[in-house]
Order: sequence, then structure tokens, then C-alpha cells
Amino acid sequence: MPTGYTAPVEDGTVVTLEDFTLLCARSFGFAVSQREDGLGPVKRPEFDAENSYHATALRRAKNEKARFERLKGQGGLEFTYQEYVAETNLSNEESVKNFNLEKFRYDAMQRKVETWDAPELLESLKAFMLDQIKISRPYKDEPYTTEIKSFVDWQQNKLDRFDWDIEYHQEQLDKDIERHNERMRYFDALQESLGVVL
Repeated sequence: MPTGYTAPVEDGTVVTLEDFTLLCARSFGFAVSQREDGLGPVKRPEFDAENSYHATALRRAKNEKARFERLKGQGGLEFTYQEYVAETNLSNEESVKNFNLEKFRYDAMQRKVETWDAPELLESLKAFMLDQIKISRPYKDEPYTTEIKSFVDWQQNKLDRFDWDIEYHQEQLDKDIERHNERMRYFDALQESLGVVL
């Protein structure tokens, strides 16, 4: 029985070593992203490092850090800090509200199950239901809230986060470029070996 790679050989649509090699190359790491692209030879993948996800994220992080440092130098962070405080308070209020609502719902259902006069045959079902409620409840007896950082700690946290983002996205961009270059080595070798242009 032919595979997805040998079916074109069997039906006569692929008859040259070059076509069969380019078809099978889709199953290898350097071209695996083309594996599901349908029949046909592999194509040299395009990679625009400047517009890749990590390059864009890196630029954004650098710009945000520069903007933050400009505001810091101009004494303009107070408003941004007050926004952070307001957003954190709002998030904490929402967390408390949701926690209390979920607790009320679980408590109400638990009371209903506990007071259910289940036939003896269904006692294991009742126990299962109570167990499900027990394991589904939030593991804490109070809602999760975020502590509001002091102005100084908030500033340092923001700068640390910018630095982390910059370092991370630079490393990932470097790895993306390295992986692309490695794939290109395989495509170059394939192209040279078969005497075709990819």
C-alpha cells in the first residue's frame, strides 16, 4: 500500500529522483513545517527576522522601557502609578466578588447534596458528588488579591520586567535566526546535490 510519499510514484506523477527527494524532504526537520502543505516539492522557507514575533516584541520592550525611563526622568510616573493602583484595586474587587459568588454556589450545591435523601443504591453517587464539590472548591479560604507595591518597588518591578523581556526576546530572536540559518544549510545542500533551484 503506498504512503503519501510513494503514491505519486505509484500513479506515475513523480518519476524523477529530484521530485521524489523534494517530496520526501518535507518529512525532515528542516522542512517539516511544509509536511501538511499537500503534494509537491519543498520550498525554501522565507524568514523576515526584522518582522518576526520576537523582533517585534524586542522593539516593543525597548520602546516601552525608553518611554518609562523618559517619564521617570520627567517625574511623570505618578499618573501611571495611580493607574496601576486603580487597576489593581479593580482586579482585587473583581477577584473577591467572583470568589464569593463561587463559594456561595458551591455551598448551596453542597447543602442540596448533603440533604438529599438518596436511596441506598445511590449513596456512592452522592459521595461522588460531594467529592467533586470538595475537589473543585478553591483551595484557599479567601480570594486571591494582589498586593499593591510601593511607588519605588513598582518602578523597579517595571524596569526589571522590561529588562527580562528584552533579554528573553533577544535570545529567542537569536535562536530563530540560528534555526533558520541551519535550515538554509540543508536547503542549500539539497539544492546543490540535486542541481535544482528551490
